[in-house]
Amino acid sequence: MKKIFAIFGILAVAVSFAVAQITVDGNPSDWTGTPPTTDN
Repeated sequence: MKKIFAIFGILAVAVSFAVAQITVDGNPSDWTGTPPTTDN
């Protein structure tokens, strides 16, 4: 049973990370606190 939760946990992290990457690309100022002009 724990393996299922572990797999879901990994998937949740992967999905949240992917969403975070999209958020960074879309609006870097919200993520890094720096102006969009200094997009890394």
